[in-house]
Amino acid sequence: MPCLYDEYLALQPEAVRSLENSRRGGHFAHAFLVHSPDIEARREFPIVLAQIAGCPASRDGRPDTSCEYCRRLENGTYIESVTL
Repeated sequence: MPCLYDEYLALQPEAVRSLENSRRGGHFAHAFLVHSPDIEARREFPIVLAQIAGCPASRDGRPDTSCEYCRRLENGTYIESVTL
């Protein structure tokens, strides 16, 4: 089963690669506004964004996606993740 990161890398490669480059270069913004007419994308893309921003097992800006941090974000059990 593909993870959200892989799905969004295929759907929005420029956006995902740009975020990875920002993290790798140490220029990651402190806040983002996610805007889309697609309600599913508004729910899912922030998870991918958080994985890119905070994955402790990140490889060159790319999240590991199998570490506990990434898995908990994706399955909704990361305690500090709040959806508004």
